[in-house]
Amino acid sequence: MESTTYAEAVGRFLRAFRQDRGITMDTVAQAGREFGARWSLSSVQAIEGGKAAPTLPTLLTLALVLGRLSGESIRLADLLGTAEFLDRPYILSSDQPVKRSWVERVLSGAPVEILAEDHAHAPMTSPTEDDWDEELELEALRLRSASTDAARSYDRVDAMWDAAIQPSELAPSLRGPRPPVSLAESRAAKKLGIQPLLLQRHASKLWGHSLEAEAKQRAGVASTPQARGRVTRILVDEIRASLESED
Repeated sequence: MESTTYAEAVGRFLRAFRQDRGITMDTVAQAGREFGARWSLSSVQAIEGGKAAPTLPTLLTLALVLGRLSGESIRLADLLGTAEFLDRPYILSSDQPVKRSWVERVLSGAPVEILAEDHAHAPMTSPTEDDWDEELELEALRLRSASTDAARSYDRVDAMWDAAIQPSELAPSLRGPRPPVSLAESRAAKKLGIQPLLLQRHASKLWGHSLEAEAKQRAGVASTPQARGRVTRILVDEIRASLESED
């Protein structure tokens, strides 16, 4: 799985589209100027090279230009070419790029909301549920209740996590997909002062599924983001109570 920047995706599409139809870069630049863009030959070269920022005015103008020159109907999403994963927005780290389907949905007029399933998750190694080391969870709880800085707590638990997922011939069972972390889970975990993975485990123990799934279930499938946000705050309190009951 390889993500692409928007500039690269648009540049590759423009080059392939133009060459397949025998359209020159000078022609593209001239047509762009007719729509108010200050395009020159070097401007088109920059777009094709993935070096020009694909601003909304640029994308709109490019779609108009290519539509006029080819006689075809061009959607904004078409300008992404064959890219399947876009580098932004991502959740927490760049190994969770957004899927093209999300970009197309938003460009088609859907609300700009992003869920865990809208991201591609790079495979990572981690302990399975059956092989989970309870010492890691206890250490996270201890760090949460300590008076140390929250960032230092995260660093220490991350270090333990990294050590736990290192491949080893002595521990072949410690291999499996690491659960993806949603933005809601990340924010809730930060509010509670714990690692997102620990939050996921408590959510699973309390409700049998993720925090996000429980919020959607209680608020209703057709609920607004604001309604789900209010429910999520209640769920965070329930997880806090679960954590405190283990102290």
